[in-house]
Amino acid sequence: MNARWLSWSVRTLSALVLVLALLCALALLLLSTNFGTRFLWRMAQPVALAAGVQLQGEIGAGSLLDGLRLQNFSLNRDAGAGGALTLQVQEFTLTWQPGALFSGRLQIDSVHVQGISGGFRASTLPSTPSAPLTREQLHAWLFELPLDIALDSVSLSGVSFTVGESQIGTESLQFSAYLNHDMLRLDGFDWRWQPYGLSAALQLDAAFALNGALNWNASAANVDYSGALTLGGTLDALTLTHQLNAPQTITSNITLNPGLFAGQSLSFTLQSEAAALDLSTWGVNGARLSSVSLNASGTPAALSAQAALSASYPALPDTNATLTLRWQDGTLTLDALQVLNPELDFALSGAVIPAPLQVQLDWRLNRLDPGARFPTLQLTGVSGNGAVNLAQNPEALLTTIDIASLSGALNGLPLTIQGNAALRGALPEQVTLNAQSGDNRLELNGGMSDTLDLRWNLQAPDLSQLWTELNGTISGAGEISGAPQA
Repeated sequence: MNARWLSWSVRTLSALVLVLALLCALALLLLSTNFGTRFLWRMAQPVALAAGVQLQGEIGAGSLLDGLRLQNFSLNRDAGAGGALTLQVQEFTLTWQPGALFSGRLQIDSVHVQGISGGFRASTLPSTPSAPLTREQLHAWLFELPLDIALDSVSLSGVSFTVGESQIGTESLQFSAYLNHDMLRLDGFDWRWQPYGLSAALQLDAAFALNGALNWNASAANVDYSGALTLGGTLDALTLTHQLNAPQTITSNITLNPGLFAGQSLSFTLQSEAAALDLSTWGVNGARLSSVSLNASGTPAALSAQAALSASYPALPDTNATLTLRWQDGTLTLDALQVLNPELDFALSGAVIPAPLQVQLDWRLNRLDPGARFPTLQLTGVSGNGAVNLAQNPEALLTTIDIASLSGALNGLPLTIQGNAALRGALPEQVTLNAQSGDNRLELNGGMSDTLDLRWNLQAPDLSQLWTELNGTISGAGEISGAPQA
């Protein structure tokens, strides 16, 4: 009995070994030969089709083990929960080292993709909100993989891809990357799509500390731009230093809390400055800015900003400008905009609600004194205040302009102006104006809606008081009324 059982066991074990050997030989045949790779590709197509994905393409030279070449590849997925996707690739080549798997590393020597086109349109079906990302999840996804991953050379060329209504294009993209349990590294990243370019190197360690450098260039309106960005800190709090190198020099320091992980929210602080900017670069010849600064901080829902600069232009006095504003609860509040030079002191404050558009601005002219700049129209000591309001309704933009008071001297004589106007679109529904300079006076009252009703009174017994090169008098009064014809 024991001999027979032993004989049966030997024969069974031998058969199993033979079956396993045949299976290994078959797997080796499928993976290491071009014939086998073509067979696997044909088998994969109906499986993908059953999952709603249509695959097409031609296997070229090579195999899954010693290097793969795929030509005229296409993928089509109908719209569903994941959205509609179409993808065409002219040529895809892959070379890797299967033997490296035995040492715990996925070693990909090269991936080259040429001629990528297609598009993606997100699904209109309701989606289930994903749970917030945790540090533990990201650590597991990146640094707890069973294999190290090495990508020695990845290159893409001729990319034209549409996402929604936006097009993504790439003339060339290349990089190398390495991932193990301690670090993710991206080297030699270089992207080109004329007139844009980007190169970068980044490193992220298992504690989420980030170090990197990025250089970019672009061109717009026949002006070339370039800059450099240095990254540091962690994914909890990033520190960024950016310098615009061309066409002018502007330095910015940013602290960014990206709000990547659960329980965190996006916030930032920004400090930006430029010692001098020559605006002739942008076509404003002779204009220069100096001591330019911008400070901002907050979140997308609530932020504040302060800006300051000095401006110079030929034949005009040097001017200083400061700006303070806030954004909160969908409202932009202009705390103060002040423009100051030896001839002008002007301030503006108010609020703007973008949608539907509502604007409320209060202005104050503390001083307008151009002196002898306009010898035939000499304004001195002019000051005043008023308001401008806009509101968008379904029919038209409603605008009100108010000059509460405006007074000073014109050619040495007292000047006073008061008035207001209400407009529906470009149509003045109501206008009131009272202006007097010396002995000259203008009164205007009325408006235009369904009917025209405008009354005016002009008494100018001495035009030289208004303009020193004028002589004579003008006087008159009247009324314009009626209904405009369709």
